Amino acid sequence: MNIKKNVLVYLTHPHVQAWNFSPIHRKLLEDSVPGLNVSICLNLKEFLVRLPETEIVIVWFFKNDWLEKAINLELIVTPAAGRDWVNLGTSEIKVSYGRFHGPMIAESILGAVFYFLKAFHFSKKMQLQKKWKMGAHKNF
Repeated sequence: MNIKKNVLVYLTHPHVQAWNFSPIHRKLLEDSVPGLNVSICLNLKEFLVRLPETEIVIVWFFKNDWLEKAINLELIVTPAAGRDWVNLGTSEIKVSYGRFHGPMIAESILGAVFYFLKAFHFSKKMQLQKKWKMGAHKNF
């Protein structure tokens, strides 16, 4: 099965290079799914101009106002955490949200729980003072 779809990608971030979609990612996507024609937009103006010709967009966010330009849009894909970054109102366009955040969030919560449960903040303070007394955490 060979699909023919135009994919418009607008994933940019000024400070975190890993959050930018690069030509290497484009090649990987096109090689992995034959028939995709992937275009990368580096700014919002370019994205909005090219939006009418695409069936799939990959974006951090999508505004309801853009729907009138998205005459061929079938799918919005976002790696963003949460569902508040894509506002479609009552549109029937399909949206695929990032699904990889759960384990990272769980690890962060467990780390914070253990940090406080094991009194790491107090242990660090005592280590800086070169105090190694066993059971010292009972006094804080």
